Amino acid sequence: MSSTSASSKQGRPPPKLSRQSHNKSRTGCGRCKARRIKCDETKPECNKCTTFGAKCDYNSANSSSQNAQFERSIFRNRNGPPLVGRRGRPRTTWCDADQDSSVAEEQLVPLQHVQKGVPYSIRHVDDIELLNHFITRENDCTTTTSGERDPLHDQALLLSFTYPSILHLVCEFSALELARHNPSRQDHFRSLAEKHSIIGLQGATDLIRQMDTRNCHAVYTAATFASINHFARGPRPGDYLLCSEAGLQQWLPLLQGIRTITEMVGAEKIIAGPLEKQHIESAPRATIPATIIFECPRIDWIDPFEHLKAFVASSNESESGADVHALERLACCFETTYGRGEVLGNLSHQTAFSWPYELGEEFCARLQEKRPVSMIIAAHFALLLQNFESIWFLQGWSDHILASIYKLLKEDYRVWLEWPIDQARWLRAKREGGAVNGEELIPGG
Repeated sequence: MSSTSASSKQGRPPPKLSRQSHNKSRTGCGRCKARRIKCDETKPECNKCTTFGAKCDYNSANSSSQNAQFERSIFRNRNGPPLVGRRGRPRTTWCDADQDSSVAEEQLVPLQHVQKGVPYSIRHVDDIELLNHFITRENDCTTTTSGERDPLHDQALLLSFTYPSILHLVCEFSALELARHNPSRQDHFRSLAEKHSIIGLQGATDLIRQMDTRNCHAVYTAATFASINHFARGPRPGDYLLCSEAGLQQWLPLLQGIRTITEMVGAEKIIAGPLEKQHIESAPRATIPATIIFECPRIDWIDPFEHLKAFVASSNESESGADVHALERLACCFETTYGRGEVLGNLSHQTAFSWPYELGEEFCARLQEKRPVSMIIAAHFALLLQNFESIWFLQGWSDHILASIYKLLKEDYRVWLEWPIDQARWLRAKREGGAVNGEELIPGG
């Protein structure tokens, strides 16, 4: 009998422990809800907030759920995907400054505008190495002076968490730069660059189709890195930079597509980006030639351009005016680079790539058809690239374009390439021979 009762006791489940009942706080203050502790709901200030010396606010409790998405947007834009939180023990100090955010709501990229359809592929150690290289790399002389932060670099990192296409283009850039500086691992890094290029370019193309005032800064950043990555791959046979034997370059429509959104919202919003507030004059005037800023030698370009302009205007191939317009825009870049007396033009033209940005579709089509007059104008653009040979991803492009177009043209047209080829040879000799006075001139063609 005793054995039977003992066995029955062993088979019974252990008794459940009774939990002490308590009243849940459903109308507590916002501070206690944020700390996930029970509020005693004492008013006007609860005892918990009084003990910790924190500001008690019952009104913020009702709006906390509405602010949750905004707070996640702040965290994602600044720090990437949110981490999984754990409750832990309550804090012993609680300052209002810990909860305040210095970022304005209208400055952020809302989560509902995250780019869809482009996968993140930062899953391997190689990809982490590429991202780490981009974060820790030194600034190029293209955008900032020594000691300053590069706004394009910082903006690309920020937008990478929202737009995967920018993340892949950034990784492609890092892979190409590492391939250049590590010859022993060049094939490895170029393979990584190709992988990220395929995803990044496709995503950037899709992004430009959806371009509006909310993602214009992302389109600008993606197009910029797509262009830079094309140069970073280095000159290849049949590649004339603006066109190639395989067709129109994919980076050029991306660059030109920015014009549409620029006309819609203005350059100020695009350049400022999602987190910066700054006033940018739409068309500032240049005060000194770019050759003085970058300590490059000056050339006498005015007379050769006047001769070329007369030739282009009288050519039977230029009836539509596309070549004349392209040459006039290129003259603006030479004007702000080398000067024309007291006239220096707009500051935006001091970057050589403002010319491809302003090209029309008709002129691009003529380049793709290898029209001789259009190719001659493109060869004169290559001369401007000589001033940027100190930048690693532009090295060799000027000579490559001039030599490729020279071989492409027939003998009757090659005479118009003598001046840019001679000037490029002179500029290269000056650069290799040491510093040159910015005011030094050479005889024109």
